[in-house]
Amino acid sequence: RRALTRMFSFQPGALREADALLAQAHEIEGNGIYTAWRSLARTIQLIELLEPDREALIDEIQELNYSALSEAPNNALVLALLSQVRIMALGDAAGGVDLAERSVERNASSGFGWLSLSVSRMLAGEPSQAMALSLRAREIARYSPFRHWWDLYHCIVCVACDKPNLAIEAGEAAARAAPHFRPAHRHLIALYAMDGQYDRALTSAQRLQKIEPGFTL
Repeated sequence: RRALTRMFSFQPGALREADALLAQAHEIEGNGIYTAWRSLARTIQLIELLEPDREALIDEIQELNYSALSEAPNNALVLALLSQVRIMALGDAAGGVDLAERSVERNASSGFGWLSLSVSRMLAGEPSQAMALSLRAREIARYSPFRHWWDLYHCIVCVACDKPNLAIEAGEAAARAAPHFRPAHRHLIALYAMDGQYDRALTSAQRLQKIEPGFTL
């Protein structure tokens, strides 16, 4: 639980700590779930530009992804996490759809499974399906301590569906649940500005400047 809490903070040092904790857990138990979580942690580092060697990071993400699939090919959570990684880091929408569908087939009550299926459908050019799937995922995960993860992706899906007001609502929910969650503030800046809410856009930018060193408009 500590590793996940650290990972979903999106803070550079916390992500490195999470990766180390997950690696230690894998050494003890040899469970592929830890490898899958490491793959996602590394993906967050890639997207957030937190590590200097991007190519090496992509290679490691891919290796972790394939290792986890080999270690736990039938674990629903592993399949869901690897689907998100395939989509976000490797640009493999078709592979993401396949893994997400397999995840949901094995565990229809997993918020991670429905989230991964939603994101994969969005990138496959099916935003309306992605919206319905995201709503389902978000409902399942409504009591999760990491619900800002689902709120963020619902915000992104709403953007893809050209529903900026709903995107703002989801982005605000993510920011409320995790005030230091940088991606939520980034999306809100653009969404507020697009909606003419310039005061709110500026406030979000000022918040982001405090939690993301080097950020400027």
